[in-house]
Amino acid sequence: MVFCEQCGTQGQPGQKFCEECGSTLPAASPGQIPGAAAGNDQAEYWLNVGFDRDAAKDFTGANEAYQKALSIRPDFYEALFNLGYNLLFMNRFQEANDSFARALAIRPDDPHALKFRAFALEGLGRGDEAKELMSKAVKIKPDILR
Repeated sequence: MVFCEQCGTQGQPGQKFCEECGSTLPAASPGQIPGAAAGNDQAEYWLNVGFDRDAAKDFTGANEAYQKALSIRPDFYEALFNLGYNLLFMNRFQEANDSFARALAIRPDDPHALKFRAFALEGLGRGDEAKELMSKAVKIKPDILR
C-alpha cells in the first residue's frame, strides 16, 4: 500500500502520482512503509509519518500527520497523545488539553497523559485541576515526575 502524503488517498504499488490530488506518491514499496507490511491501516501510516516528522523536528508537519490519522480514526489514542504532547510544548495549551482529554477518555488511567494534561491545565491557569490530575498520576505511577 502507498498513501498520498498530501491527501491520504491510497495508491497502487508502483503508481507515481495521486489520482485524487496529483501529488507525487512516495517511491517506497509496501515493505518500506512502516507498518504497511503488517497490514496496518491508513491511520497508522499517518501516525508513522508524524513520528518521522517529529524526529526531523518538523512539529507542524507532525501535527498535520497526527490530525490526518485522527480524521481517519478519531479514537486513535497514540495520535491523540502525540498531538497533545507537541501542542503542549508549542505552548498551545487549550488544544493540548483538548487532545489529552480525548486520550484520557480512551485510557483514563494513563499516568503520562494525566501528567501532560496537568501541565496543559497549569498553562491555562487552572492550577487546582492540574494538581488533582497530577496527584492521580502519582498514585498510579509514583515515579512519574522523575
